[in-house]
Amino acid sequence: MISISECCKKYSIKLKHIKRWNNYIILYGENGNYLLKEKDNDKEKLYSTLESIQYPYYLPLLNSYQDSYELYSYYEEEVYDNNIKSKEFLKGLILLHKESVYNDEVSDIYINDYYDKIKKGIDEQIQFYFNLQNNIEVEGFPRLDYYYLLLNISSFYKILNIALDKLELWKSLKIKKIRKALIIHKDSLSNFSYSSKKSYFIDFSECSHDLLINEFVSFYQDNLFYTDMIECFHIYQSFIPFSYDEKVLLFCLISIPLKVNFTDNIYQNIVVIQNRVNYIEKTFNFLLEEDKENQKTDKEEFK
Repeated sequence: MISISECCKKYSIKLKHIKRWNNYIILYGENGNYLLKEKDNDKEKLYSTLESIQYPYYLPLLNSYQDSYELYSYYEEEVYDNNIKSKEFLKGLILLHKESVYNDEVSDIYINDYYDKIKKGIDEQIQFYFNLQNNIEVEGFPRLDYYYLLLNISSFYKILNIALDKLELWKSLKIKKIRKALIIHKDSLSNFSYSSKKSYFIDFSECSHDLLINEFVSFYQDNLFYTDMIECFHIYQSFIPFSYDEKVLLFCLISIPLKVNFTDNIYQNIVVIQNRVNYIEKTFNFLLEEDKENQKTDKEEFK
């Protein structure tokens, strides 16, 4: 547990009051405000990299790396409009990716292992819903949440089969290189603060080198309901265009909704199912729009 008094004494913070927010502590001091959190991992190498590329969307650590906590300057959020915020969020991702992207040669074994992993997840979901559907249809009067799933079950099969088709296409492309970059992974808009003084990502605890498209997949899954995802996709593409094989894999991964895990709370289960159905419908629309855009591009190139 963080000793606030110890931290304030060590770093000469004259404390006025504190506020707890999520897993963080905000210290309001006479000479400035601070964000205090538990130390999650050693960020020295990461922060050295961010400093070397003059990356503006992070908070430099104020305290020693040897401390059991992390102390940063704190800037209050000023912009809460998700559409505005998501554009600035994307700027932060784009800048980080442009500065860190690189090609990585991969073997057939890597591709096959990755393919097997994704296919296994899709197959397990399809089998889960198939078994559940059979059990529900056997019941004379299924409970309300099961019945609601049954009404929408075709959408689950359809989107998961799209994911399978995209995955098979991706594997057939015989990929020899993939692009990797520094990926933040925590891509919810709640992990970003937007203000005129300083806009920044709050949590870099899962930042690592990973497949480039994984960042946009994460951004898509976390923020689909809160912003214009088609516009966001085109903004990202205007700075870092995805190759054909990257698009195919991205479209596969966003077509795998989170599985519905049933609990004893029927109402909550219905809310979860509705969330998944909305996600599926929005993803259908996204894929349809991108397919139209690709057809338009193909026609223009043909001319």
